[in-house]
Amino acid sequence: MEENQFKSLFDENNQYSKVRNIYDQLILSSQFYDMDVETLDAFLTHFELKDGITFEEFMGLYKIFDAIYEKDKFPIIF
Repeated sequence: MEENQFKSLFDENNQYSKVRNIYDQLILSSQFYDMDVETLDAFLTHFELKDGITFEEFMGLYKIFDAIYEKDKFPIIF
């Protein structure tokens, strides 16, 4: 994933203000390059992140979501 795609997804889902404090950590983390655009978009669509979420909380939630989300195989219904 590229940085501009990453920021666009947060902007489109109105979540950037909630991760602004950890945005640099997300970009600099090695996990950033392993994130799938479709999975991150689904994650941001299904979850409303809390204000002031920490890097560890965000990555933990994303990794759990990534582990169980498989397009067309295991749909998540909320």
